[in-house]
Amino acid sequence: MNTPFRYDFVGSFLRPQKLKDARKNFEEGTISQEKLTAVEDECILELVAKIKELGYHVITDGEFRRSTWHLDFMWGFEGIEHQKTVEGNTTFDAEAAMIDDTYMTGKISVKNHPFVEHFKFIKALEDENTVAKQTIPSPGQFYAYFTGAQLLNTTLEIYGSEEAFAEDVIKAYGEFVQEIYAAGCRNLQFDDCVWGGMVDAKMAVALTGRTGQRLEDYKKLLLELNNQVVAQAPEDLVINTHVCRGNYHSTFFSSGAYDSVADLLFGEENVNAYYLEYDDKRSGGFAPLANVSGDKKVVLGLITTKTPELEDKELIDYYFAQAPSRSCERTFANVYLWSRQYKVKYAILHNALVFRDEGDGHTYAYPVGKPEAVKAALEELMKICEDEDCEFGLYCVTPENFSQMEEWYPGQFRIEYDRDQADYIYETEKLATLAGKKLHGKRNHINKFKQLYPDWSYESLSDENVEECFQMALKWRNSNGCNDDPEKNAEMCVSLNSLRLYKELGFKGGVLRNGEKIVAFTVGEELCKDTFVVHIEKAFADIQGAYPMINQQFVEHECMDYTYVNREDDAGEEGLRKAKLSYRPAFLEEKGFVTRIGGQQ
Repeated sequence: MNTPFRYDFVGSFLRPQKLKDARKNFEEGTISQEKLTAVEDECILELVAKIKELGYHVITDGEFRRSTWHLDFMWGFEGIEHQKTVEGNTTFDAEAAMIDDTYMTGKISVKNHPFVEHFKFIKALEDENTVAKQTIPSPGQFYAYFTGAQLLNTTLEIYGSEEAFAEDVIKAYGEFVQEIYAAGCRNLQFDDCVWGGMVDAKMAVALTGRTGQRLEDYKKLLLELNNQVVAQAPEDLVINTHVCRGNYHSTFFSSGAYDSVADLLFGEENVNAYYLEYDDKRSGGFAPLANVSGDKKVVLGLITTKTPELEDKELIDYYFAQAPSRSCERTFANVYLWSRQYKVKYAILHNALVFRDEGDGHTYAYPVGKPEAVKAALEELMKICEDEDCEFGLYCVTPENFSQMEEWYPGQFRIEYDRDQADYIYETEKLATLAGKKLHGKRNHINKFKQLYPDWSYESLSDENVEECFQMALKWRNSNGCNDDPEKNAEMCVSLNSLRLYKELGFKGGVLRNGEKIVAFTVGEELCKDTFVVHIEKAFADIQGAYPMINQQFVEHECMDYTYVNREDDAGEEGLRKAKLSYRPAFLEEKGFVTRIGGQQ
């Protein structure tokens, strides 16, 4: 077995407390290296057992023996020294990273690198279902670290020229590759933040001290370094690369889409596969992936552990259950999936759940909880707005919410409903049967589909077909102009994460096939006791009748325990509005924006 797999992971795992304590004690001199190693071994064994339990096919040591993802590797080279930093040596989103200052004292070489022994430990834990992977900083990353604006002069004092240093980097990496290969490694990963820095034009200049053609030549050299090491490696050694924009305490180092480096990175770097950071807006769109050459693979990093939102599901579900609503926003999944696109934070005020939109004038969603808690939270929010000298406003307020406000504050507030945000609520039975004259056209579409595609089938979303749905979604994205439309691109990210996390989010899903090929899928969840909400529905436009077919089949197979189905809003799109109205909704769930009459008081 070789990497990458259908689902995979990159990066360090969070250190268990006993490992952090042991490392601290070792640094303070209260325990020996042997004791620290014993604790590392214990923690790694526990981690690998968990990785296997979760069904992953690749195992690592979680980088538990390292202080950082890249510097520890450099410390294994002759000619490299390090010491504790005093003030921090790198800035991550305004936070100084307290990682060791690392510097060159002489020409580099490598023999008996400690990572080889580290790998042997994890290699021994392979079984028939798993393979061991070794991660190291890329040759370009190593070279860039010592030839950047801060350390270049020191490097030139030792080597005389950048070319001479580049030759030694290639030689030393070649020797390490042979050592790790002899230890049984067949899956090697180059972790590479250099390209993540190069995507940011200002950052690239600041890091390298180079501009214009000198900077472009520098990028080509980084590519050449990586490719030369790959070229010298044994043929059966799989080498992949992971590109990100730096992470430290869940902060970031740089921002920018892959567009500016796509020709070199995706078109000319001779790795087997790319692991690419795509978990937020800083990563840009998918269009640069068109530059991936040959038969190289791409693993999209859509799910991150840098933010803890998934851990909040139980808490948020608890509050939503106290105040059931048919508004599609009142689910944890909706909040979580769109949190990467909108600057929304939450807090518990007076035992009520409150969301704050920090991207639109610091407005608040209507508090969620029991009536007395909601009223107390509203009082607090009004005071906050008064203290901050800003207008009080509430978004996504339903008629029921506003009636409650009117009871407490008669005549003090107004609401303006937004038709574009109104959810379409349908009777489940009618969607399943399409009975009646007004839905005759829908029945004709379904009958036509069955005639055109007699080999069709429906199945529920499962672990066996979710990856196929993911690949179908990627094809749908390419054929629907998502790369050129930020809104479509954002919605596509939500769709992909819905599939990857369907079990964690408690989703039900449906899959429509034409023969062996998936042509449509949909996912949704329970909104309240009598209403199911459909979050995502995708179908190939060239498959006539696929949309009405997946709609009807999904409701028939997955939604019949509910009185109503919420198919969300139309966002003001004329074609989508016409389509949703054609299914004859039972009613619209209106939502509006509340302001104080007379403004701030």
